[in-house]
This record gives sequence, C-alpha cells and structure tokens, in this order.
Amino acid sequence: MRILGVLVVAALLGTTGCGGPYKGKPERLPKVKKSEPPPVTEGPAPGSDIVYDEECSAKFVEDANKAKKSASKASGFVSAGNDNLARAGGSTDPAVQIDNIVRAIEQYKKALLEDHYNAEATFQLAVAYAQVRKKGCALKLLKRLGELSVNPRLAGGQTRLDSFLNLVEDEQAFRPFKNDAMQAIGR
Repeated sequence: MRILGVLVVAALLGTTGCGGPYKGKPERLPKVKKSEPPPVTEGPAPGSDIVYDEECSAKFVEDANKAKKSASKASGFVSAGNDNLARAGGSTDPAVQIDNIVRAIEQYKKALLEDHYNAEATFQLAVAYAQVRKKGCALKLLKRLGELSVNPRLAGGQTRLDSFLNLVEDEQAFRPFKNDAMQAIGR
C-alpha cells in the first residue's frame, strides 16, 4: 500500500513539472535609456572659512549655595573625558576623532553635574566644544571659567583656576577665535 502511494505521488509530480507562470518563452525586458551621470558637486574650497556654531543652550547653576560639589565623583568623569580627548588627538580617522570628542563631551557634562564648579571639566568641555566647532558653547564655558575667579574656592582654589585660565591663550582649539576666548575669560 505504501509503495502504491509513493508511486502515485511520484507520477503526479513527474507530470506536472514546472508549469503555470514558468511555461513558455520568457518576456523581453524593455531597453533602458542611458542617462547622464549627475554633476559632481565639490566640497568647500580649500582655504574657505570654517563655519562655527555661535548658538549655545547651556544652563549653569547661578546660586553657589544650591550647587553640587562632589569632586570625588566628578574626577572619574573628568579622567574618562581626558582619555577620550587624548584618543581623538591620536587618531587620523575623522570619524574616530569625532566619536571620541562627543564621548568626551558627555563625560565632562556628567562631571559638571556632580561638581558644578569643576574648573578642569569646564575648561576641557570648552576645548571639546571648540574642536567640534561649537564656538558659542566654548565661549560661554570660558566666560564661566573666568567668572569663577570671583569665588575661586568653588573652582578648587585660585592657583588651580589660574592654571586653566593660563592654558586658554595657547590652546590650539581656541586659535581660530583666540581674541574672543581671551575676552571671555576677562584678559
């Protein structure tokens, strides 16, 4: 009985084969007209001006009594941000550089959430913003760093604050807008 069932199934499959939509000659495809390639657009000309973003929506804690001051928690984030900036500086791949700078920005922001007046996080965040052409945010942070000299105790002492303020003049990231950077810190 089994053999008879197998023979019937084999006979049905053998007679039907490839029928239906696959029988007969294949259709001819219409010929496609060749079009001209799109014009090549060039990027910015060498030597053209670099465009910086002048806007910034950063908000700072104005009342020192309400500010968080946890230097120990912030130091880990600052260290991670510094590592990311160092990796960005050591890479030649623009995508890797940008990725590391963005990661550094995130770490410095976290540090400032833990210690609102951390001078190193403020300075390094300004550097990172300048590297991604966020001039408005970089200048806002530098201005804030300069204003910390009114109450240097918040920034970890006058000597520590002055060391960061002195770095502004020689920092490569601020070179395109050095005068604005120096004015922002009050020098």
